[in-house]
Amino acid sequence: MRRNAKCLPPSAVMTEQYYAQPPAICASATEAYPVCIAKWAIHIRRGPGTEYPIVRIARGREIFMITAQSSGTGASQWGHIQGGEGWISLDLTQRLDHMN
Repeated sequence: MRRNAKCLPPSAVMTEQYYAQPPAICASATEAYPVCIAKWAIHIRRGPGTEYPIVRIARGREIFMITAQSSGTGASQWGHIQGGEGWISLDLTQRLDHMN
């Protein structure tokens, strides 16, 4: 994730260049915390919003460590997965504070 850059505008145009090198994402850093998927399956996306391509589908009760949060289309908050796998909608997860 690139920091110190302009935020992605909601009307970003999806082009081949966009997928190869997506625009910077404005995210607030946070102390990592665990979340569990609260639905049967959710999309892990390349960026914080439904306009980003799906990286993979997470199924079952997978647990992820969230290292940053950002606003974006399709959810009230998006969480960045530790290790850089992608972003998930925090609306579809449950925070597991007892694991910290």
